[in-house]
Amino acid sequence: MKKMTVLFCILLLCMSLFSCSDNSENNNVTDGQFTSLYADFGDYRSFSTGDTLDVSFITMPKDYDLSNIDTISDIDGFVAYEYHDGIVTITFIRSGVSKIGFSCDGETSNFSQFSVTGNDVVPDSAVKVSHSLSGVSSDSSSETDLPDDSDSSSGSESSSNSNISGGSSSNSGSSPVGGSVSQRNALDRAKSYLSSSSFSRQGLIEQLEFEGFSTSDATYAVDHVGVDWNEQAVSKAKSYLRSSHFSYSGLVGQLEFEGFTFSQATYGVDRCGADWNEQAALKAADYLKFSSFSRQGLIDQLVFEGFTAAQAEYGVNAVGL
Repeated sequence: MKKMTVLFCILLLCMSLFSCSDNSENNNVTDGQFTSLYADFGDYRSFSTGDTLDVSFITMPKDYDLSNIDTISDIDGFVAYEYHDGIVTITFIRSGVSKIGFSCDGETSNFSQFSVTGNDVVPDSAVKVSHSLSGVSSDSSSETDLPDDSDSSSGSESSSNSNISGGSSSNSGSSPVGGSVSQRNALDRAKSYLSSSSFSRQGLIEQLEFEGFSTSDATYAVDHVGVDWNEQAVSKAKSYLRSSHFSYSGLVGQLEFEGFTFSQATYGVDRCGADWNEQAALKAADYLKFSSFSRQGLIDQLVFEGFTAAQAEYGVNAVGL
């Protein structure tokens, strides 16, 4: 009896130590933050070309071979990268603003946005270079999450958004004659962002503020940059669908979260070309990779995500439940 008691105590001690180790490893990660392949980029987001950054992986599916890792961004060749001992070291080799992420064995990680200044760097031929998931080069208008081929400087805002400051079609994108030095600098920076990324009006103002411009200078720049915010919403919607799966209402909500108005968000989602049945099927497949569901349970989950009952049933049928 004493032996059984001792063995039981040892078992409890082992379980306690395992639990403590697991908690200490992830004590900086909040619930709901994990993806199947979660990259820890750290907290610093501004770099110069030639700078390096070590990226570790907090979570990953079992049996993944990270030596097969690939780096993706919305600017081709934005970084060079090497894998070693569970860490990917990226070297920023092109200037611009881009979100980068990783893919491995069919899974895509979270993305994080970086701002890089300086002259382009020619990478060593021995290292790998990031590629654009859609193959669009950096001189095309592209999304901050993933690239898109829409023209982000069309300069014509629809009448539905004419009540928004800075959304008037009277701004053709040419630099104003007036404006202070700081305002013109903010305008140049706004154009630079839009040459490689897509933004809502509010999102671009906040990005310029993050760069150190005052609210008034940032607002001036965005009001004179001359973009069609509806088309920016289309570009944003398309980019999200390249890296994740959404219902119609879910994607509208995501665009609103990015700072688009409801009318801009619905305009973008209406024109993003998504097949919502197919999105439901892809979303269902994603859920089944990481958890088990009954047929009705998965239908209910998809409906909770914003899919219609018909779309949810289509998705569940597509995955064989």
